Amino acid sequence: MAGDFDGSTGYYETSSAVLTALPITFSAWHWVPNSLTADSILISQTDASAGNKSCSIRNRNVAGGSFAEYFMRNTAFDSAQTANTWDADRWNHVCGFSSNATTHVCVLNGDWANRGTASTSGALDGTFDRTSIGRASDLTPSDYTDGLIGECAIWNVALSQSEIEALAGGIPALQIRPASLQFYLPVFGAASTYKDWIGGLTMTKAGTVNASDEQPPIIRDALVAG
Repeated sequence: MAGDFDGSTGYYETSSAVLTALPITFSAWHWVPNSLTADSILISQTDASAGNKSCSIRNRNVAGGSFAEYFMRNTAFDSAQTANTWDADRWNHVCGFSSNATTHVCVLNGDWANRGTASTSGALDGTFDRTSIGRASDLTPSDYTDGLIGECAIWNVALSQSEIEALAGGIPALQIRPASLQFYLPVFGAASTYKDWIGGLTMTKAGTVNASDEQPPIIRDALVAG
């Protein structure tokens, strides 16, 4: 099941970062409500004691539409924002990665041609100490997600175009570079805690997150075969 986040209080979190060095890739599915008007974090890594350190993928609402964005801020700030927009009231796939400190990319629904790119220097370090689903958990938590989130994953490599297109096509994250997969949480919402399938991090629920019967369009036969 996917998690149905209320947009103001609900999130899952652990007081540890999955990764504290680049490269990194985030992947998640998001059902975007038609009424969404605010920025919404899907997955983030932050420094809980600082207001200016965050690495995340999110739904970015600006003039002209609702775009996918990969956000990297440490000593400097930059974001890679897609040219294509989210489709409302359906599942969307977003992937964001940094292959190094000056190469940041975001891809929405596997549309590589409309990917966002950024090059301002920014990287993870040992001060990042939170991993969150549904909000940015820095000194002043913000960007609570409204809508459904499912199939969250983090790798310690930069995925390729073909791998990102495969994820958007429904291939399970467990089938993409499994040796480099560091975090995988496919379902949440019903229980107060879940452990990620790879590293065993305990993600604890706060606020309102309900279970939804809606499922990301994952090819389950591929998961069973793997």
